[in-house]
Amino acid sequence: MNQTIQNNLIAAFLKSFSTDPDFKFVDKLLKKFPTAEVYLVGGKVRDILLERASYDYDFVIRKVKAKDLEDFLAKEGSVNFVGKSFGVFKFVPKKYTSQEAIDIALPRTEQSFMTGGYKDFDVQTDPDLPLEKDLARRDFTINAMAVNIATGEIIDPFDGQTDLKNKLIRTVGNPDERFQEDYTRMIRAIRFSTQLYFKIDQPTYLAIQNLAPKIKTMATERLTEEFNKIILSPNAEFGLQLLQKSDLLKYYLPELEQGVGVSQNRSHIYSVFTHNVKALGFAAERNYNLNVRLAALFHDIAKPQVKAGEGPDSTFYNHDIVGAKVTRKIL
Repeated sequence: MNQTIQNNLIAAFLKSFSTDPDFKFVDKLLKKFPTAEVYLVGGKVRDILLERASYDYDFVIRKVKAKDLEDFLAKEGSVNFVGKSFGVFKFVPKKYTSQEAIDIALPRTEQSFMTGGYKDFDVQTDPDLPLEKDLARRDFTINAMAVNIATGEIIDPFDGQTDLKNKLIRTVGNPDERFQEDYTRMIRAIRFSTQLYFKIDQPTYLAIQNLAPKIKTMATERLTEEFNKIILSPNAEFGLQLLQKSDLLKYYLPELEQGVGVSQNRSHIYSVFTHNVKALGFAAERNYNLNVRLAALFHDIAKPQVKAGEGPDSTFYNHDIVGAKVTRKIL
């Protein structure tokens, strides 16, 4: 995709954006604070350039003090302060038509304690901070782009547009450092590769394999959110294969990993793991919901535990009963 096409995609989006009643507050903000700079950042910029539908709106506001921004947003809708300690406001405009809150942030830097924990950061906000420094703290280059709402300029300090063109998942800067800031980013890399049909670049992939055991230290709910997005992708079968090959699966779902290389009897042509993953693939092809996809993935999960014998006459007595117990524990 050349620059002209990308600029046209941004221009078309901004034309629609300017008339969207959900975002009238942006125009009001620019009028109230004439020196303000409003940037759309992250996933929505990526998806615009990919011509991919999404509702992932994140804004960074420069040249407005935190208290002034807070007061303005409170008059324009409801503000959730859950993310305030991270320099983020969760904002829902009046007469909002979406169910997802909008993230609005001041430019910020994050000093990580390098434990991999999501909250192990010292966050500093600064309305005058150059946008490039805010983008530098993000995970992958394709998520580290911004669009100036007023001018349509694309800010891309880490060459995310080239990685979009090459269909590549690459960290911003050193992959070891990015993952040590938040180990959940490793499974996010798998998720983006699965959803976008992109390849993970080699240094990023090697860092995931090296740091894979650290995934066990992350909060279960955050990992589940990323895992479910993989499961719900049309490309879910590939996603599970990639989780296994990257070594993340053995630490996130060891019960599923145990089926790798475990042969079955004459009624099956695949190993237990491949059989389970292909069952998930068939469920994804038919666009079944999350519950059905998980049932497909886990339906033979206990076979390695109960296998008796080898070759075409091997058996798996009570694998359904044991599998139900294993699955309940996982869920």
